[in-house]
Amino acid sequence: MLDRLANELILNIIEFLCPPQVFSTTDPYPNSLPPPLKSLSRCSRRFYTLSFPYLFSSIRLRLHDSHTLNEIANLRQFLAQNHLRVQTIAISFGHYWNSGKVGKELKKFLWEHHIISLSLHQTRGDQSVREKCAKWSYVLEHIQSLRLSTIDDDGDLKMLLLRQCPATYVVIEDGNFREEVTRTNPIPELLSHHDVRPAIAQTKPALFPNLTRLEYSACWPSLNRVVLLLEFVAKLPALRRFEIALMDGEEVVLKDTDIWFRPTPEGILYRGVISAYARLGTVVDEMDVLEVLEVRDSRVPFHGDTTPPRCFVEFEKGLYRRMDRKCDDLAPVGS
Repeated sequence: MLDRLANELILNIIEFLCPPQVFSTTDPYPNSLPPPLKSLSRCSRRFYTLSFPYLFSSIRLRLHDSHTLNEIANLRQFLAQNHLRVQTIAISFGHYWNSGKVGKELKKFLWEHHIISLSLHQTRGDQSVREKCAKWSYVLEHIQSLRLSTIDDDGDLKMLLLRQCPATYVVIEDGNFREEVTRTNPIPELLSHHDVRPAIAQTKPALFPNLTRLEYSACWPSLNRVVLLLEFVAKLPALRRFEIALMDGEEVVLKDTDIWFRPTPEGILYRGVISAYARLGTVVDEMDVLEVLEVRDSRVPFHGDTTPPRCFVEFEKGLYRRMDRKCDDLAPVGS
């Protein structure tokens, strides 16, 4: 029955099972089951032939210190022999993944495939080897979207993105810091990352001349870390939309007494978030090009805990748009 279907209908089924995704992911498949498209490709040789290019348009690549130049070359050879074009890729960097000096070969691979979407992940505490990359000739000029997941070291970013990244959309997933700041005996290596800049904020804003949309999410980052990030954000030349969450994924139900008078451990953490949002309100008011600010936390500190931006008005819960007129001497905008 399946083999009697027209190719056009089969391709529609394939596109339904494999809708375009902005980013690839390094996460394992849910319940260790293969994705639906892979299961479909096993139905018949005809299905396999039609779905084969889609199976490899998005790939995951895990790099660790046992990887060699030959292994990356083998991946390139396989894709070339089968006339496959990768569009989105997710890379997971293991500890000292490039100890074999494979950085240049990796960048060449991304350059050859005109990658449009790049996701980079590294477990917090892992490190990479610094490579001299200033004279490498490969430029990833086709990247439109970039996702950085718990990337604290700017070495890999500089290696892959210098001298300019054309991405218009960047997502920063900065991770959960609760354990680092609340445990009795914190791990020094992890705690040290709590008060430094995320990797992207260690680069120059001029590296992202086309960046118009930036998303930042973290859970209980320190005030200092957020302030350092905002210093970077404030200098982005083309940023139009900024989305932020500092209690990502957590429902925060606190009374004023929990925060100020008889503070609970979570109330003390929330004080830092209030201070971070106070700084955020000041920074976005001074960003002339910024048009939209979206607060994605379930509890919005601008709703009574700190002063909201003066130059923005709230249209929906947590969604702020810049006012058209000048905002000099205007009273703070309430919710």
